[in-house]
Amino acid sequence: NGDEDRCPKGKIITPVCVGLLGGDNRYTVAVIGAGPAGLLAAILLAQRGLDICVFEQTKSIPEWDSRSYSINLNQRGLSSLQHAGLLDQVQERALVRRKVIFRSGDQENVMERNPPHYAITRSSLNELLTDALRYFPNVEIHHDVKMQDLNYIKETKVLELSLSNGELRRFSHVIGADGKWSSVRNCAPFKDAGDYSKMYKFEEIKEKSWGISLGLTRFPEHFENSLYVLKPRTPQLAMYIMLAPLCDGTASLSWVLYNEILDSYPWLQPLDDTTHSWNDAIATKESLARAKDLLKNEFPFLQDAGIVNDISGMNIGKRASWIRVEHRLNACNDRVVLIGDAGHSMTPSIGEGCNCALESAALLSKAIAKQSEEQKLPFTTEIVDRAFKEFGESRLKGVFDVQMRSALASRSFNSK
Repeated sequence: NGDEDRCPKGKIITPVCVGLLGGDNRYTVAVIGAGPAGLLAAILLAQRGLDICVFEQTKSIPEWDSRSYSINLNQRGLSSLQHAGLLDQVQERALVRRKVIFRSGDQENVMERNPPHYAITRSSLNELLTDALRYFPNVEIHHDVKMQDLNYIKETKVLELSLSNGELRRFSHVIGADGKWSSVRNCAPFKDAGDYSKMYKFEEIKEKSWGISLGLTRFPEHFENSLYVLKPRTPQLAMYIMLAPLCDGTASLSWVLYNEILDSYPWLQPLDDTTHSWNDAIATKESLARAKDLLKNEFPFLQDAGIVNDISGMNIGKRASWIRVEHRLNACNDRVVLIGDAGHSMTPSIGEGCNCALESAALLSKAIAKQSEEQKLPFTTEIVDRAFKEFGESRLKGVFDVQMRSALASRSFNSK
Protein backbone atom coordinates (compact mmCIF):
# COMPACT_ATOMS: atom_id res chain seq x y z
CA ASN A 1 0.00 0.00 0.00
CA GLY A 2 2.93 2.34 -0.58
CA ASP A 3 4.24 1.84 2.96
CA GLU A 4 7.11 -0.47 2.05
CA ASP A 5 9.70 1.86 3.60
CA ARG A 6 8.02 1.53 6.99
CA CYS A 7 7.90 -2.26 6.91
CA PRO A 8 10.69 -3.93 8.92
CA LYS A 9 13.02 -5.29 6.27
CA GLY A 10 12.97 -8.97 5.42
CA LYS A 11 9.99 -9.81 7.66
CA ILE A 12 6.91 -11.69 6.49
CA ILE A 13 3.67 -11.32 8.44
CA THR A 14 1.88 -14.64 8.88
CA PRO A 15 -1.58 -14.15 10.42
CA VAL A 16 -2.53 -16.50 13.25
CA CYS A 17 -5.92 -18.15 13.35
CA VAL A 18 -7.71 -16.00 15.93
CA GLY A 19 -9.55 -19.00 17.36
CA LEU A 20 -6.27 -20.42 18.59
CA LEU A 21 -5.94 -17.49 20.97
CA GLY A 22 -9.37 -17.42 22.46
CA GLY A 23 -12.16 -18.04 19.97
CA ASP A 24 -14.76 -15.58 18.74
CA ASN A 25 -14.00 -13.01 21.47
CA ARG A 26 -10.71 -12.27 19.70
CA TYR A 27 -8.50 -12.33 22.76
CA THR A 28 -5.16 -10.73 22.09
CA VAL A 29 -1.85 -10.09 23.80
CA ALA A 30 -1.83 -6.79 25.67
CA VAL A 31 1.44 -4.89 25.95
CA ILE A 32 1.39 -2.36 28.78
CA GLY A 33 3.85 0.43 28.08
CA ALA A 34 5.08 1.91 24.80
CA GLY A 35 8.72 2.44 25.67
CA PRO A 36 11.49 0.78 23.65
CA ALA A 37 10.98 -2.67 25.24
CA GLY A 38 7.20 -2.72 24.89
CA LEU A 39 7.26 -1.44 21.32
CA LEU A 40 9.92 -3.91 20.19
CA ALA A 41 8.08 -6.80 21.86
CA ALA A 42 4.87 -5.74 20.12
CA ILE A 43 6.64 -5.58 16.74
CA LEU A 44 8.27 -8.99 17.15
CA LEU A 45 5.05 -10.70 18.25
CA ALA A 46 3.07 -8.95 15.53
CA GLN A 47 5.60 -10.26 12.99
CA ARG A 48 4.79 -13.75 14.25
CA GLY A 49 1.11 -13.05 13.58
CA LEU A 50 -0.22 -12.55 17.09
CA ASP A 51 -2.88 -9.89 17.65
CA ILE A 52 -1.36 -7.15 19.80
CA CYS A 53 -2.91 -4.27 21.74
CA VAL A 54 -0.53 -1.65 23.19
CA PHE A 55 -1.56 0.72 26.00
CA GLU A 56 0.56 3.75 26.91
CA GLN A 57 -0.35 6.23 29.63
CA THR A 58 1.29 9.29 28.00
CA LYS A 59 -0.71 11.21 25.42
CA SER A 60 2.06 11.16 22.82
CA ILE A 61 5.75 10.51 22.40
CA PRO A 62 7.46 13.28 24.42
CA GLU A 63 10.02 15.32 22.52
CA TRP A 64 12.06 15.65 25.70
CA ASP A 65 11.73 14.55 29.31
CA SER A 66 14.05 13.48 32.13
CA ARG A 67 14.64 10.15 30.36
CA SER A 68 15.49 11.68 26.97
CA TYR A 69 19.19 11.17 27.42
CA SER A 70 21.26 9.77 24.61
CA ILE A 71 20.85 5.99 24.66
CA ASN A 72 24.05 4.16 23.81
CA LEU A 73 23.08 1.09 21.79
CA ASN A 74 25.67 -1.66 22.11
CA GLN A 75 25.62 -5.18 20.67
CA ARG A 76 22.80 -6.29 22.98
CA GLY A 77 20.47 -3.61 21.71
CA LEU A 78 21.68 -3.61 18.11
CA SER A 79 21.29 -7.38 17.66
CA SER A 80 17.79 -7.19 19.16
CA LEU A 81 16.81 -4.49 16.65
CA GLN A 82 18.39 -6.58 13.91
CA HIS A 83 16.12 -9.47 14.96
CA ALA A 84 13.16 -7.24 14.10
CA GLY A 85 14.66 -6.06 10.81
CA LEU A 86 14.97 -2.49 12.13
CA LEU A 87 18.72 -2.05 12.52
CA ASP A 88 19.25 -0.07 9.32
CA GLN A 89 16.50 2.41 10.18
CA VAL A 90 17.90 2.96 13.67
CA GLN A 91 21.45 3.41 12.41
CA GLU A 92 20.25 6.02 9.91
CA ARG A 93 18.87 8.14 12.76
CA ALA A 94 21.65 7.54 15.27
CA LEU A 95 25.14 8.93 15.76
CA VAL A 96 28.03 6.50 15.45
CA ARG A 97 30.19 6.45 18.57
CA ARG A 98 33.53 4.78 18.02
CA LYS A 99 35.29 6.18 21.09
CA VAL A 100 34.94 7.05 24.74
CA ILE A 101 37.29 9.89 25.67
CA PHE A 102 38.31 10.11 29.32
CA ARG A 103 39.75 13.40 30.55
CA SER A 104 41.23 14.18 33.95
CA GLY A 105 42.90 17.58 34.11
CA ASP A 106 45.19 17.78 31.10
CA GLN A 107 45.41 14.01 30.64
CA GLU A 108 43.34 12.24 28.01
CA ASN A 109 42.79 8.52 27.46
CA VAL A 110 40.80 7.05 24.58
CA MET A 111 38.89 3.77 24.55
CA GLU A 112 38.09 2.53 21.04
CA ARG A 113 34.79 0.74 20.48
CA ASN A 114 34.89 -1.98 17.88
CA PRO A 115 32.21 -2.65 16.83
CA PRO A 116 30.99 0.90 17.41
CA HIS A 117 28.01 1.91 19.53
CA TYR A 118 25.14 4.00 18.20
CA ALA A 119 23.64 6.92 20.13
CA ILE A 120 19.98 7.87 19.80
CA THR A 121 17.58 9.73 22.07
CA ARG A 122 14.83 7.76 23.74
CA SER A 123 12.18 9.88 22.03
CA SER A 124 13.69 9.25 18.57
CA LEU A 125 13.89 5.50 19.18
CA ASN A 126 10.29 5.42 20.42
CA GLU A 127 9.11 7.37 17.38
CA LEU A 128 10.87 4.99 14.99
CA LEU A 129 9.49 1.87 16.72
CA THR A 130 5.98 3.34 16.88
CA ASP A 131 6.06 4.11 13.14
CA ALA A 132 7.15 0.54 12.41
CA LEU A 133 4.42 -0.88 14.64
CA ARG A 134 1.64 1.12 12.94
CA TYR A 135 2.35 -0.79 9.73
CA PHE A 136 0.87 -4.01 11.10
CA PRO A 137 -2.87 -4.63 10.59
CA ASN A 138 -2.95 -6.92 13.65
CA VAL A 139 -1.91 -4.17 16.11
CA GLU A 140 -3.82 -1.51 18.07
CA ILE A 141 -1.98 1.34 19.82
CA HIS A 142 -3.74 3.42 22.48
CA HIS A 143 -2.08 6.49 24.02
CA ASP A 144 -3.36 8.33 27.08
CA VAL A 145 -4.72 5.05 28.47
CA LYS A 146 -3.31 3.62 31.69
CA MET A 147 -3.85 0.13 33.03
CA GLN A 148 -5.34 0.54 36.50
CA ASP A 149 -5.96 -3.06 37.52
CA LEU A 150 -5.68 -6.63 36.29
CA ASN A 151 -7.88 -9.58 37.24
CA TYR A 152 -7.73 -13.25 36.29
CA ILE A 153 -11.13 -14.62 35.21
CA LYS A 154 -11.00 -18.22 36.40
CA GLU A 155 -13.97 -19.50 34.39
CA THR A 156 -12.58 -18.44 31.02
CA LYS A 157 -8.89 -18.33 31.98
CA VAL A 158 -8.39 -14.84 30.60
CA LEU A 159 -7.09 -11.54 31.98
CA GLU A 160 -9.39 -8.58 32.40
CA LEU A 161 -7.80 -5.14 32.39
CA SER A 162 -9.41 -2.09 34.00
CA LEU A 163 -8.35 0.95 31.98
CA SER A 164 -8.25 4.65 32.81
CA ASN A 165 -10.77 5.41 30.02
CA GLY A 166 -13.39 3.35 31.87
CA GLU A 167 -13.18 0.30 29.64
CA LEU A 168 -12.77 -3.33 30.67
CA ARG A 169 -10.77 -5.32 28.10
CA ARG A 170 -9.99 -9.03 28.10
CA PHE A 171 -6.80 -10.63 26.80
CA SER A 172 -5.21 -14.03 26.74
CA HIS A 173 -1.79 -12.71 27.86
CA VAL A 174 -0.25 -9.51 29.22
CA ILE A 175 3.31 -8.23 28.80
CA GLY A 176 4.25 -5.71 31.47
CA ALA A 177 6.65 -3.25 29.85
CA ASP A 178 5.52 -0.23 31.84
CA GLY A 179 8.83 0.73 33.35
CA LYS A 180 10.45 0.96 36.74
CA TRP A 181 7.24 1.93 38.57
CA SER A 182 5.24 -0.80 36.83
CA SER A 183 1.50 -0.97 37.45
CA VAL A 184 1.43 -4.56 36.17
CA ARG A 185 4.01 -5.65 38.75
CA ASN A 186 1.86 -4.24 41.55
CA CYS A 187 -1.36 -6.03 40.63
CA ALA A 188 -3.16 -8.69 42.68
CA PRO A 189 -5.00 -10.69 39.97
CA PHE A 190 -6.88 -13.20 42.16
CA LYS A 191 -8.96 -10.79 44.25
CA ASP A 192 -12.20 -12.43 43.11
CA ALA A 193 -11.01 -15.60 44.84
CA GLY A 194 -10.19 -13.69 48.03
CA ASP A 195 -6.43 -13.62 47.38
CA TYR A 196 -5.12 -10.04 47.61
CA SER A 197 -1.43 -10.91 47.32
CA LYS A 198 0.53 -9.26 44.52
CA MET A 199 1.81 -11.29 41.59
CA TYR A 200 5.42 -10.37 42.27
CA LYS A 201 7.70 -9.89 45.24
CA PHE A 202 10.23 -7.11 44.70
CA GLU A 203 12.21 -4.38 46.42
CA GLU A 204 13.66 -1.04 45.44
CA ILE A 205 17.36 -0.72 46.25
CA LYS A 206 18.72 2.81 46.52
CA GLU A 207 22.35 3.56 45.80
CA LYS A 208 24.72 6.39 46.81
CA SER A 209 24.79 8.49 43.66
CA TRP A 210 22.42 10.69 41.67
CA GLY A 211 22.44 12.71 38.50
CA ILE A 212 22.00 16.34 37.55
CA SER A 213 20.91 17.16 34.02
CA LEU A 214 22.42 20.38 32.70
CA GLY A 215 20.69 22.21 29.87
CA LEU A 216 22.99 22.69 26.90
CA THR A 217 21.95 24.16 23.53
CA ARG A 218 24.99 23.24 21.45
CA PHE A 219 27.85 20.80 21.12
CA PRO A 220 31.22 22.36 20.20
CA GLU A 221 31.76 21.94 16.46
CA HIS A 222 35.42 21.03 16.81
CA PHE A 223 34.70 18.13 19.20
CA GLU A 224 34.53 14.54 18.03
CA ASN A 225 31.16 12.74 18.01
CA SER A 226 32.26 10.72 21.01
CA LEU A 227 31.20 10.22 24.59
CA TYR A 228 33.35 12.35 26.92
CA VAL A 229 33.82 11.27 30.53
CA LEU A 230 35.38 14.05 32.59
CA LYS A 231 36.95 13.65 36.02
CA PRO A 232 37.37 16.63 38.39
CA ARG A 233 40.65 18.45 38.96
CA THR A 234 40.51 17.39 42.64
CA PRO A 235 40.84 13.55 42.44
CA GLN A 236 39.06 12.79 45.71
CA LEU A 237 36.01 14.84 44.77
CA ALA A 238 33.29 12.21 44.20
CA MET A 239 31.77 13.34 40.95
CA TYR A 240 32.21 13.14 37.18
CA ILE A 241 30.66 14.57 34.00
CA MET A 242 29.35 12.80 30.89
CA LEU A 243 29.14 14.94 27.77
CA ALA A 244 27.59 13.47 24.62
CA PRO A 245 26.50 15.00 21.28
CA LEU A 246 22.95 14.51 20.05
CA CYS A 247 21.71 14.21 16.48
CA ASP A 248 20.13 17.68 16.45
CA GLY A 249 23.42 19.45 17.20
CA THR A 250 22.72 19.89 20.90
CA ALA A 251 24.33 17.85 23.66
CA SER A 252 23.48 15.78 26.70
CA LEU A 253 25.42 16.96 29.76
CA SER A 254 25.03 14.78 32.86
CA TRP A 255 26.70 15.44 36.21
CA VAL A 256 26.97 12.36 38.41
CA LEU A 257 27.56 12.89 42.14
CA TYR A 258 28.09 10.66 45.17
CA ASN A 259 27.18 11.04 48.85
CA GLU A 260 30.72 12.06 49.82
CA ILE A 261 30.36 15.51 48.22
CA LEU A 262 27.44 16.58 50.42
CA ASP A 263 29.64 17.64 53.35
CA SER A 264 31.25 20.28 51.15
CA TYR A 265 28.36 21.02 48.79
CA PRO A 266 25.06 20.39 50.60
CA TRP A 267 23.15 22.48 48.04
CA LEU A 268 23.73 19.68 45.51
CA GLN A 269 21.71 17.19 47.53
CA PRO A 270 19.42 14.91 45.50
CA LEU A 271 15.69 15.28 45.14
CA ASP A 272 13.55 13.79 47.88
CA ASP A 273 12.96 10.23 46.70
CA THR A 274 9.77 9.38 48.58
CA THR A 275 7.66 9.61 45.41
CA HIS A 276 7.83 7.23 42.48
CA SER A 277 8.10 9.35 39.36
CA TRP A 278 10.62 10.54 36.78
CA ASN A 279 10.14 14.24 37.59
CA ASP A 280 13.28 16.13 38.57
CA ALA A 281 13.66 19.31 40.65
CA ILE A 282 14.53 22.50 38.79
CA ALA A 283 17.40 24.24 40.57
CA THR A 284 17.20 27.88 41.68
CA LYS A 285 19.20 30.61 39.97
CA GLU A 286 21.47 30.75 43.02
CA SER A 287 22.19 27.00 42.85
CA LEU A 288 22.82 27.23 39.09
CA ALA A 289 25.32 30.06 39.63
CA ARG A 290 27.11 28.04 42.33
CA ALA A 291 27.18 25.01 40.06
CA LYS A 292 28.74 26.97 37.22
CA ASP A 293 31.49 28.24 39.52
CA LEU A 294 32.21 24.71 40.72
CA LEU A 295 32.27 23.37 37.16
CA LYS A 296 34.69 26.11 36.06
CA ASN A 297 37.09 25.25 38.85
CA GLU A 298 36.92 21.45 38.71
CA PHE A 299 36.34 20.84 34.97
CA PRO A 300 38.58 23.29 33.08
CA PHE A 301 37.90 21.35 29.87
CA LEU A 302 34.28 22.57 29.96
CA GLN A 303 35.34 26.13 30.72
CA ASP A 304 37.97 26.24 27.97
CA ALA A 305 35.40 24.96 25.44
CA GLY A 306 32.92 27.67 26.43
CA ILE A 307 30.41 25.06 27.57
CA VAL A 308 29.88 26.32 31.12
CA ASN A 309 28.59 29.70 29.93
CA ASP A 310 26.10 27.92 27.64
CA ILE A 311 24.46 25.99 30.50
CA SER A 312 20.91 27.32 30.71
CA GLY A 313 19.38 25.19 33.44
CA MET A 314 19.93 22.45 35.98
CA ASN A 315 17.56 19.63 36.97
CA ILE A 316 18.47 17.63 40.07
CA GLY A 317 17.42 13.98 40.10
CA LYS A 318 16.82 11.39 42.78
CA ARG A 319 19.32 8.87 44.09
CA ALA A 320 19.94 6.08 41.61
CA SER A 321 17.91 3.01 42.42
CA TRP A 322 16.94 -0.29 40.89
CA ILE A 323 14.24 -2.90 41.33
CA ARG A 324 15.07 -6.46 42.29
CA VAL A 325 12.24 -8.85 41.42
CA GLU A 326 12.39 -12.16 43.26
CA HIS A 327 12.56 -15.58 41.58
CA ARG A 328 10.83 -15.10 38.20
CA LEU A 329 9.26 -12.71 35.70
CA ASN A 330 6.27 -14.90 34.80
CA ALA A 331 3.10 -14.95 36.91
CA CYS A 332 -0.66 -15.52 36.92
CA ASN A 333 -0.53 -19.10 35.55
CA ASP A 334 2.07 -17.99 33.00
CA ARG A 335 -0.31 -15.49 31.41
CA VAL A 336 1.69 -12.43 32.55
CA VAL A 337 5.37 -11.64 32.04
CA LEU A 338 7.54 -8.59 32.78
CA ILE A 339 10.21 -7.21 30.46
CA GLY A 340 12.53 -4.19 30.53
CA ASP A 341 12.57 -1.93 33.58
CA ALA A 342 9.34 -3.48 34.84
CA GLY A 343 11.22 -6.74 35.40
CA HIS A 344 14.89 -5.85 35.71
CA SER A 345 15.48 -2.12 36.09
CA MET A 346 19.04 -1.04 36.79
CA THR A 347 20.91 2.13 37.56
CA PRO A 348 22.07 4.13 34.51
CA SER A 349 25.76 4.01 35.45
CA ILE A 350 27.00 1.68 32.69
CA GLY A 351 24.35 2.38 30.05
CA GLU A 352 22.88 -1.13 29.87
CA GLY A 353 19.24 -0.49 30.85
CA CYS A 354 17.76 0.04 27.39
CA ASN A 355 20.05 -2.55 25.80
CA CYS A 356 18.90 -5.23 28.25
CA ALA A 357 15.28 -4.16 27.78
CA LEU A 358 15.51 -4.58 23.99
CA GLU A 359 17.28 -7.89 24.50
CA SER A 360 14.43 -9.11 26.71
CA ALA A 361 11.89 -8.31 23.99
CA ALA A 362 13.92 -10.31 21.48
CA LEU A 363 14.42 -13.25 23.86
CA LEU A 364 10.70 -13.42 24.61
CA SER A 365 9.92 -13.56 20.89
CA LYS A 366 12.52 -16.29 20.40
CA ALA A 367 11.06 -18.29 23.30
CA ILE A 368 7.64 -18.26 21.62
CA ALA A 369 9.13 -19.42 18.31
CA LYS A 370 11.14 -22.13 20.07
CA GLN A 371 8.10 -23.53 21.87
CA SER A 372 6.11 -23.58 18.64
CA GLU A 373 8.87 -25.45 16.84
CA GLU A 374 9.46 -27.93 19.66
CA GLN A 375 5.77 -28.71 20.12
CA LYS A 376 5.17 -28.67 16.35
CA LEU A 377 2.13 -26.49 17.00
CA PRO A 378 1.01 -23.03 15.88
CA PHE A 379 0.84 -20.17 18.36
CA THR A 380 -1.83 -21.49 20.71
CA THR A 381 -2.39 -20.14 24.21
CA GLU A 382 -0.46 -23.16 25.53
CA ILE A 383 2.54 -22.30 23.38
CA VAL A 384 2.58 -18.71 24.64
CA ASP A 385 2.11 -19.97 28.22
CA ARG A 386 5.15 -22.21 27.85
CA ALA A 387 7.20 -19.39 26.33
CA PHE A 388 6.28 -16.95 29.13
CA LYS A 389 7.27 -19.61 31.66
CA GLU A 390 10.61 -20.39 29.98
CA PHE A 391 11.53 -16.74 29.53
CA GLY A 392 10.26 -15.70 32.96
CA GLU A 393 12.21 -18.34 34.84
CA SER A 394 15.51 -17.82 33.01
CA ARG A 395 15.74 -14.11 32.24
CA LEU A 396 16.34 -12.85 35.79
CA LYS A 397 19.41 -15.05 36.12
CA GLY A 398 20.71 -13.90 32.77
CA VAL A 399 20.43 -10.20 33.54
CA PHE A 400 21.26 -10.13 37.26
CA ASP A 401 25.01 -9.78 36.66
CA VAL A 402 24.40 -6.63 34.62
CA GLN A 403 22.12 -5.24 37.33
CA MET A 404 24.84 -5.80 39.93
CA ARG A 405 27.61 -4.24 37.84
CA SER A 406 25.40 -1.19 37.33
CA ALA A 407 24.60 -1.00 41.04
CA LEU A 408 28.26 -1.25 42.07
CA ALA A 409 29.19 1.58 39.74
CA SER A 410 26.47 3.71 41.38
CA ARG A 411 27.54 2.69 44.87
CA SER A 412 31.20 3.70 45.04
CA PHE A 413 33.19 6.41 43.29
CA ASN A 414 36.32 5.40 41.40
CA SER A 415 38.71 8.33 41.32
CA LYS A 416 40.86 6.58 38.70
